[in-house]
Amino acid sequence: RIVDIHLRRQTLADLIGYYEKKWPAKRRDHFEWETLAHLYEEVGNQEKAVVAYRRATKKAPHELDTHRRLIRLLETTGREDAALKQYEAVIRIAPGEPRFQLELAERYYRKGKRKKALALLRRLESRFGSDPGVHAALADMYTRWGEEKLALKAHVRLTRIEPNEVVHLINLGEQYFQRGDRKKAIATWKRVLARRTPDNLARLGRIYAEHDMTGPALEMYGKAIRLQSKNPKLFRGRATVHERKKDWRRAVEDWQKVYQLTENKPSNKVARAEARRRIVALLKRSGRRSLNSRVAVWRRAFKSNDIDAGYFLVEAYLRQGRTKDARRTLERLRVIAPKDNET
Repeated sequence: RIVDIHLRRQTLADLIGYYEKKWPAKRRDHFEWETLAHLYEEVGNQEKAVVAYRRATKKAPHELDTHRRLIRLLETTGREDAALKQYEAVIRIAPGEPRFQLELAERYYRKGKRKKALALLRRLESRFGSDPGVHAALADMYTRWGEEKLALKAHVRLTRIEPNEVVHLINLGEQYFQRGDRKKAIATWKRVLARRTPDNLARLGRIYAEHDMTGPALEMYGKAIRLQSKNPKLFRGRATVHERKKDWRRAVEDWQKVYQLTENKPSNKVARAEARRRIVALLKRSGRRSLNSRVAVWRRAFKSNDIDAGYFLVEAYLRQGRTKDARRTLERLRVIAPKDNET
């Protein structure tokens, strides 16, 4: 707070002078050195800031946030080698902190020190053998680096550490699929159904759809819907698969179910609007006659003050470029349903 006040008054130099006198160098502890380091940074005196941060870390070597600030400053001032050495010092001080080791490995790899990076990660694998967070980070790093064999092994380890974690099974299956082993990929994904819930069936359906296996995807969504027939999210998922297959009629049917099952309340406004957009867009794709015949139905219903029909008319008129009709319909909706969530 004191620093902020002086920043606003542009008197940081005075504050630094005050603290330097108040805290003689020989009597400064971690707090004093870190405070001064922060002030030096604020006024752009990077050299003094580095020195102060170094002195602070010596006073309290286990204050890891101070090490991190020093590393950040060294990197931003282009002293990457010094930053690497600081990382190495932190790892010696706190070998039980994997985040610094992961960051150091990343920097080794970026500087072309592949062997050093991989050796460090191997030690991490051994030291944190049952930590899913560490192994997930390793899997991500190996994947980004193109270390395919190591990435696959990391994903396999994750499924052993947390066998009931669906995300690990999905990612491992993806690893197999990307390597062209479709059989192993599908076998791995099917393990998602160890707990045969509607959510897991839908999840497997989505995976199949993303990999252009629309037949199995529809089968999974169908099974999920039979278990939970009032869940609009399941119909939405199946609708997107029908769209992939260009089966516009069935896609419209499922989107209509989404609309019907989604309660008209403020939190569902976006979901209902999406369903209307998709229904109208798919009817238009099916041909002008399909959309025109539905517009005629909505128009008749709207004459009887059917609010939903009015919203569909607005969407259809906009799709057809009939902006005046859309505006008139929306104005009438505001008259007959002034408190409706979607007007």
